[in-house]
Amino acid sequence: MDGEGVDNTMVSWSFDHPQECSLVMKYCNNCVVLNIESLTLYVNDLEKLEEGIVLILCKLERIFPPAFFDVMVHLMVHLPREAKLVDRLAIDGCIHLRGSIARHTSERNEDRFEHRVQGCLSIFSQQARPLGSRQHLQFSKEELTKAHWYIMNNCPELRPYLDEHTKELERTSSHNLEKRQEQEFPKWLADRMKALRVKQSPEATDELYSLACGPDNRVHTYMGCIVNGVRFHTKDRDDRRITQNSGICVSGEHDGEEIDFYGVLSNVVVLNYVLGYKVILFKCTWFDTNQKKKRIKHDYNFTTIQVTSTWYDNDPFILATQAQQVFYLDDYKNGHNWKVVQKVNHRHMWDVPERDTNIEIDEEVCGGSDEEAYQDNESHELNWFNMNDNDDNFICDDIEEEDETLDDYANENEMWLSSDSESESD
Repeated sequence: MDGEGVDNTMVSWSFDHPQECSLVMKYCNNCVVLNIESLTLYVNDLEKLEEGIVLILCKLERIFPPAFFDVMVHLMVHLPREAKLVDRLAIDGCIHLRGSIARHTSERNEDRFEHRVQGCLSIFSQQARPLGSRQHLQFSKEELTKAHWYIMNNCPELRPYLDEHTKELERTSSHNLEKRQEQEFPKWLADRMKALRVKQSPEATDELYSLACGPDNRVHTYMGCIVNGVRFHTKDRDDRRITQNSGICVSGEHDGEEIDFYGVLSNVVVLNYVLGYKVILFKCTWFDTNQKKKRIKHDYNFTTIQVTSTWYDNDPFILATQAQQVFYLDDYKNGHNWKVVQKVNHRHMWDVPERDTNIEIDEEVCGGSDEEAYQDNESHELNWFNMNDNDDNFICDDIEEEDETLDDYANENEMWLSSDSESESD
């Protein structure tokens, strides 16, 4: 068989006849030599591939049924042309790729927020991008305090400082500990970071100092936001359209029990900190789903909630990256005040579990962790076949004997067609 450098056993096991194996090997050889993973492609090779793949597919159509030719088979017709059209720098007949062929256009739901300073703290490195026109709004002192405390309480990097402050509060009294910490911790952290900043301590990084100084009460609001590739719109925007993108679900704690909070997005808020850092928050309206009030029902695999009343009105903020999008459908069984919660899996998004970093990996089994992935610098020399339109040996040169099954099938079709023509003439 043809196709040097390709494991023939991997291809031939799924075909019964050498005719099929030979042609598929030639198809695979012309596909593999394109070397999409390489950094340099030659224009002459791409032009030869663009011409040769057409003849190969024509030969394949003489053997395989139409169901074999799906979009992936015909993809090879377009790949050489796409490689020449991709964003590139052509020098001396070579194409030096600067990006992937499959993604040379910008994503519709791109979530990079360019107008901010990226930081190492999780709250300053959110994968979110606001949408629409920017509106200026001045927060009240109560709103700003609530938003700032939620950010600090949900920043994992501040957990050691929160624990240290908790121990200091416990020395005086353990009464109403959470409320006292919410009121006193922002000032305690600000004094701590300012003192370390004066001493030029490396502990007081720019991000911790910016967070401790607090946000500006002049905030920016938007009507939408893209988070991790998912598009969210506010409830006011959804009311003017037939689509729905305002449903919010987030996990939280109520009376010491983990529950799901359901609501709608009211506003997208961007808080501005010193040194150019920003935090994107979702201001939400939460539906009252208290189990004791029987405002949530679980009917088999359906979750139904009552949307006439709200709760946690004084705690409306969440981080944009914490939001999970849900959709609310009319519940005709329980009435117009009830909605069925529908959770969906978005396109091109998968909920992959995180890898346990505590598991020790045997380097001898995995081949070591210091090895770099193989990357070709340029495409290899191509071995071209002479493919002429009148060359029937292209698909028959490796056949030792004819396939009797195909001959019998052709003879039956000829007899069937001849009988039909005779009956029509009578």
